[in-house]
Amino acid sequence: MGANYALTDWLKLDYRVGIDQYTDNRFILTSPRTLIGAGANGSISERVLQYQEINSNLLLTAERQLTDDIGAVFSVGNQITTINTRDFTSTGTNFVIADFISINNLSQYNTRSFPTSRSIIGVFADARFDYKQTLFLNLTGRNDWSSTLPRANRSFFYPSISTSYIFTETLKLNSQRVLSYGKVRASFAEVGKDANPFLIGNYYSTLAPFRGVVGVVRNNTIGSEDLRPERTRGLEFGFDVGLFNNRLKLDVNYAIQTSIDQIVPIPVSRATGFTNFVINAGSIRNNIWEVVADATILQKGSFTWNSVLNWSRLRGRVLSLPDGLEEITFQPATPWVKQRIVPGGRPGDFFGWPLSRVDAPGSDADGRLIIINGYPDVNNGRPLAEDSFIGNAFPDWEGGWTNVMRYKNLEFSFLFTFRKGGYVFDINRRLRYGQAGGEAPTGAETNLRNRLVVFDGVVNSGTAENPVWVENTQPVPIGVNELYGQAFRYRLASEFNGFQEASCCASKMLALHTTCQPP
Repeated sequence: MGANYALTDWLKLDYRVGIDQYTDNRFILTSPRTLIGAGANGSISERVLQYQEINSNLLLTAERQLTDDIGAVFSVGNQITTINTRDFTSTGTNFVIADFISINNLSQYNTRSFPTSRSIIGVFADARFDYKQTLFLNLTGRNDWSSTLPRANRSFFYPSISTSYIFTETLKLNSQRVLSYGKVRASFAEVGKDANPFLIGNYYSTLAPFRGVVGVVRNNTIGSEDLRPERTRGLEFGFDVGLFNNRLKLDVNYAIQTSIDQIVPIPVSRATGFTNFVINAGSIRNNIWEVVADATILQKGSFTWNSVLNWSRLRGRVLSLPDGLEEITFQPATPWVKQRIVPGGRPGDFFGWPLSRVDAPGSDADGRLIIINGYPDVNNGRPLAEDSFIGNAFPDWEGGWTNVMRYKNLEFSFLFTFRKGGYVFDINRRLRYGQAGGEAPTGAETNLRNRLVVFDGVVNSGTAENPVWVENTQPVPIGVNELYGQAFRYRLASEFNGFQEASCCASKMLALHTTCQPP
């Protein structure tokens, strides 16, 4: 909802207010008649997620032609955003009547309500200039005040400047059959971001009453009381060209983005009484390439075929961590794959325990599996405290290919996406072959059992200082006890525990549309 008013022929006032609201209802039933629900005699979980965002925007805009060649547009404004959420959950067990599906039919149940509120007030200004509609300059500045940051840090300012030049207009090249359009651009921008609610200091919540007495529990996460807003500064350069009467368009962009004071929950020792500490965690720099090619492959009569190919690559580097912190390890207690942030490393670096392989460049044995007592060895016999870099979560590059074919009122389109490189951790695969408690493996990858095999690898017949690698010929039995349940033969190896490369080519969309003309 909004209104605008022209104060003069060059000055106008615009005000808009809007609300975005939704409710997400979730229901989970475990029947007491099922095997999985028999232990607790059934259970029900009801969850209601509510979200409401109210935006108020006031904008004053002045547009003037300063000279015959120079135009300008000036804007100042105010934005107020209020976000309210509520997470209401009711869970319970033990059905009184087996087929009566209601949470009121459970002998034991409890409820939990978690409301949050967040407000941001911002003021901003924007100045745009153009020279003969060929050379453009844009300056912006914004200051926000956030309710979720400490009083001393809740105000933050971020500016931007950008410029672009359509060189084909000045050089009179737009009449050329080959080069129809050309523009170069550059910009610098800074963006600020506040924190989520309840991340400063420590908070408490109530527990379900026990014999009429209400309990209070402290949150496992504690936040710095000096938390600062996140900031991302970026330099960006690029160009757009149109070739052959704009039937082929090329957009190339290169950006350097540096993120500082990122708000991150860092795992800490449970001896502190907490599991996570929320702080501003150093700085990260990303180098980003983006290329988009848009081509009209065929245009004849009522038929048009348009094809868009895009490609991007991101390379990140950790520049620094907070003083006194040498690394950040996520899920430090797990004996599987971990993600670790260290200065000089990359965001998304995975560390784990690969199968032991020969490291002897130039040797015939280089890269082959090391076999000990007939079985593959994990982590070169080192303790779990010594892991190795095994891969990165981010892909080498990503891309997409979109095609749209139109004939009169009929449209056919399809989309392919591509991803080269990058690793993921499939925890379900690790669960399929059992956990530390000794459960029997169930995954298809463990079906080869109860037989003798000779593993393809080499054995060190020399010493640790002077190894001599010979072919492994020792047959050994394989099964749960001999291989699949052994940590340093199978279970911990990154090649087997669900860590895998994520290269893929996927068809994301196939659509056929038609437009009906009214009679």
